[in-house]
Amino acid sequence: MDYGSSEEDVQNGEFRNPEQSQELPICNDLGQLALLSLQSLGLKQLSPTVPPEIELLSSLETVYLYGNDLNASLLDVAPSQMLQLSNLAVLRLDSNYLGGTTPSHLSSATSLKELNIGDNFVSGSIPTEIGLLSNLGILYLYQNDLNGTRIV
Repeated sequence: MDYGSSEEDVQNGEFRNPEQSQELPICNDLGQLALLSLQSLGLKQLSPTVPPEIELLSSLETVYLYGNDLNASLLDVAPSQMLQLSNLAVLRLDSNYLGGTTPSHLSSATSLKELNIGDNFVSGSIPTEIGLLSNLGILYLYQNDLNGTRIV
């Protein structure tokens, strides 16, 4: 069933039914959504962590988790199981309170085209394994506490 939802609606956790012009709230148990063929998922007002069921949504191409109050390690928010989603092309984790170092298992997200971890509290250096992501064209790292040699 096509709910005619815009990208903004999905990012706000709402689906719209154009026939009835009503908002349908996203269910609270993401595990129940595993049977759906979602291509884009945006969640707002998450705190303090991402629901682990997100890794069950195998058809996801885009995950928007920016602007939440996620106060955790980047390793906890982007677990290796989620990054192994075969279609994941865009992962936005910017503008949260994520800390820790950048996990080397980010390189397992081989379909990733855009990664945004800007405006967080990520520290240390960026793992060289990220250079193995041949599809990655956009990488945002701004406003973190990163160090190391800048690779152009």
